[in-house]
Amino acid sequence: MLLFVLKKLHPKLLQTLDSQINIRISTITMQLISELRKKTSKFSTINFLGTSYPGTILSKSDTTLTRFLLETSLRAFRIDLENEILIKELVNLLTQEASLESMQNYISSKSQLSHELQLTLIAIAYRRHLATNKNDKNCIDDESMYRLHRLKTQYNFAKDEVPELLSKLAKPK
Repeated sequence: MLLFVLKKLHPKLLQTLDSQINIRISTITMQLISELRKKTSKFSTINFLGTSYPGTILSKSDTTLTRFLLETSLRAFRIDLENEILIKELVNLLTQEASLESMQNYISSKSQLSHELQLTLIAIAYRRHLATNKNDKNCIDDESMYRLHRLKTQYNFAKDEVPELLSKLAKPK
């Protein structure tokens, strides 16, 4: 009855309400969430998967932290899946000897990505295509490639900064 009255009085109000899901998680995961929540209070800002949020807000409750982690992870997961689908489709086009222009046109027909993103996806697909054709043992696996990308992004490393830092470290004092 209350829902009916609310719909009549404020139809747009109900459209803005968040949905709720109830999930059960293991005791171990709940302990991890509590542990992470306590640690977030030590930071003014938490950066996770390209999203920043004040640590003081995230540390208010397990629910707040879990919601942030879930929503941020879901957005990142969607992007990762879309990228992976495009990369696989591009690898398939490469096996058919598609040109760079035709692959860019294909990506443009599927989504509105910047020129730089298109070229990056094509380069990744080409590297994967070469690795599968040559069975290259020096080719980095997907999980390692993702981890490398996350580290460089999270810690703002320039393209050639890692070898430069390591060469400085290796020099005798």
